[in-house]
Amino acid sequence: MRVKWKAISMIRGASTKFSFLKNICPRHVTKLSEEQGGELLRALGPECIEIPAKFKYEIQKLDGEIHILAHRIEEEMRFSRDHPANREIDLDRLKGEFIAKMKDFIWAVRKLDKHTGILELPSSK
Repeated sequence: MRVKWKAISMIRGASTKFSFLKNICPRHVTKLSEEQGGELLRALGPECIEIPAKFKYEIQKLDGEIHILAHRIEEEMRFSRDHPANREIDLDRLKGEFIAKMKDFIWAVRKLDKHTGILELPSSK
């Protein structure tokens, strides 16, 4: 896990909150497991956790696709001069695409949270 430092923070009483810190000697370099490091970072706040590029790209891509579909639905509703039956069929198709993309978006966000714990979603526990 990569971490970008914007500030140095201190967690008061860290050894009581995180039992794995009790056995660490401050004079020796110690490696924490990814799980332990993540636990400490979450205690400092979500701004300390960098979102892995693969998750960020997937979520950004889906967000862009959803945005485009929303505009297409709006245009179809406002400006279509097709026969009303054709317009309804086109709207239903666009709404189906929109719902499918929203489902993909939700699963991408859940995958991100399962990996990072950044959002603490109930579905990730």
